[in-house]
Amino acid sequence: MQGEITMKSIGSYRISGFAVSVDKEIDRLKAQVELFWGQEYEQLRRCGLRDGMKILECGSGPGHILEKLLASFPASRITGIEIDPLLARSSRERLAEQAVGRLEIYERSVMQMEFLENTFDIVIARLLLEHLPDPVTAAREILRVLKPGGKGIFIDNDFDLHLRAFPDIPELAILYDAYCRCRIAEGGNPRIGRELPCVLKQAGFSNIDLEIVCAHSEVIGDEAFLRSEGSGIPAQLVRDGYLSRDVLDQLARKWHDALRQEPHAFFRELFVASGTKSEPHAGQMKSTAQLLERSDLSREASLILETEGEAERRQRLVDYLVHKLATLLSKQPKEIPIDRALIDIGVDSIASVDLSNRFHEDFNIELMAVDILESQSVEALAQGIMARFSERKAGPAPRSDRDEWEEGEI
Repeated sequence: MQGEITMKSIGSYRISGFAVSVDKEIDRLKAQVELFWGQEYEQLRRCGLRDGMKILECGSGPGHILEKLLASFPASRITGIEIDPLLARSSRERLAEQAVGRLEIYERSVMQMEFLENTFDIVIARLLLEHLPDPVTAAREILRVLKPGGKGIFIDNDFDLHLRAFPDIPELAILYDAYCRCRIAEGGNPRIGRELPCVLKQAGFSNIDLEIVCAHSEVIGDEAFLRSEGSGIPAQLVRDGYLSRDVLDQLARKWHDALRQEPHAFFRELFVASGTKSEPHAGQMKSTAQLLERSDLSREASLILETEGEAERRQRLVDYLVHKLATLLSKQPKEIPIDRALIDIGVDSIASVDLSNRFHEDFNIELMAVDILESQSVEALAQGIMARFSERKAGPAPRSDRDEWEEGEI
């Protein structure tokens, strides 16, 4: 039990228990890098990585990506962190000669890296978040050590969309389901690829982007796929009771047969998400919910509808709505026309729900989101709010004794 708790605290990848052979697993990791490196390199460059930068790789493993970075960016200072002592030691020993003065490798967790804030230009986390029980906290720590304007680049799998074959091999789906159950039990999330933009948003990144890079056997050859997959992980899943021996046997036979059939193909993809650490500035963009938090204007909202005189009350309400809409749509108040339909000035279904909730909080009235979407102008919306407020103040119409009797009969 203690071992399981420790495992969950550090994530779902520990090389000594991940595959049958440590050496073969390190070789497989290298082949996995080779499978995608050409496309990943282009993605790194597109995200702004250039020579001379300070680069950090989190979860650097045996150092295969560090080795590529050293060769591709000879004027850059590169740092790696790896929590597994065996992998950290392996990368130090293997890269010692070519990395003199340019590379530092620390045995540390991404959850608490111990670097100063605003240290690195680029931080790469490749096939790391999928093994962590708390990927958002890890992404926040990466954001912390980035310089303002720096980029975080996150590359991960989604095992519901993992390697597929032609002809189809149904046992692959069974294998990946077993893999997912094992990794989830250890605290990981092998389906995190689809969630990466959400994780980055929660962590505080801006300018979030997502791409998918693909490897296809007809382009790079069968051998690259054979080296990057291997049998060590499936064999370990059998040992741990997640996969049956019969399924693994069928998988091996169908893989064997597929290689001898023409045409045949193997296909795999990785998710590449990136985000920027925003430059600090006044008026920094916030989420929609934050944009609609109470301002000085909304703190006095309840007083607007108590204003004497209908014309003045309507004008104050129009001013309130113009400022709310301007904030929500990232515009200046002068850019909000009061005589155009709200849907035409950029209010969508999500914004209409946020506005409906805000009106309930500010004025204690119920206004449906669809009413807001259908409003033909800010002035019409103001009139609708005033009408609902008047109805609320008046309260329900008194019932006669006859009404009560009829209701009781019903």
